[in-house]
Amino acid sequence: MLESFIVPGVIGIILIIVGICAYEWGDGNDMRWFLPIWFLCGFFVLSVIACPGVYIKSRNKAWQVQTYYENIIQPNIVENKGDTVVIKNLEAGIWQAGEFNLYSYNSYIRTTRYWQEIPILSTIIYPVPKELKFVSVGKQDNE
Repeated sequence: MLESFIVPGVIGIILIIVGICAYEWGDGNDMRWFLPIWFLCGFFVLSVIACPGVYIKSRNKAWQVQTYYENIIQPNIVENKGDTVVIKNLEAGIWQAGEFNLYSYNSYIRTTRYWQEIPILSTIIYPVPKELKFVSVGKQDNE
């Protein structure tokens, strides 16, 4: 949770530096510093409010995805192929659980892993657990 405050912390430090510069080198022309300081103040307040909210929301989504994987996908795994698992074909309704189906599950894993590669977003977005793998349907149930 603390890592979600990295972005507001950096903005706060920049705001302090700009404020010190405005105080030291203002030369009586404070309007030159007025807009950058207020812009940074507004961005700082928004990031303090938004960053933890995004982190908490993405954490809850990651927990839901992990539960979906453990309850729906893992019992039906037929083959393990590195970063992808193959599952047996079942009726379509079985794969729908809450907000997730196989397509939204794979989409979530793909986009979240992509976001984790972007430095600023990796501090705000909750990481996808490494044990979660992409899913493909391909085997018939032979029982």
